[in-house]
Amino acid sequence: MEIQATLRDLPNKAKSLHIPLDKLFRVIIEDIQAEPEQKPEEPNEPTEKKGRWAQVAEELAAANVLEGRSEEVNKLFREFRDNFSFERK
Repeated sequence: MEIQATLRDLPNKAKSLHIPLDKLFRVIIEDIQAEPEQKPEEPNEPTEKKGRWAQVAEELAAANVLEGRSEEVNKLFREFRDNFSFERK
């Protein structure tokens, strides 16, 4: 059974088909489960070349250079935040 409706239309669609709403949901779920999973197609080449800083960020994330150092990093950022000022000295 093929049913095309938006979520908002389901109760009215069920009434027009004279099907109880729970049975309609079962049919929809079975239909979804029966379809093979569709993986999004990945392009062979990226559409845009990544910028330098995006590449650096990806390399840093992959290297896990900050793993296990969260306390140290937080301390450094707090010191920077507390000492930061726009005033000239």
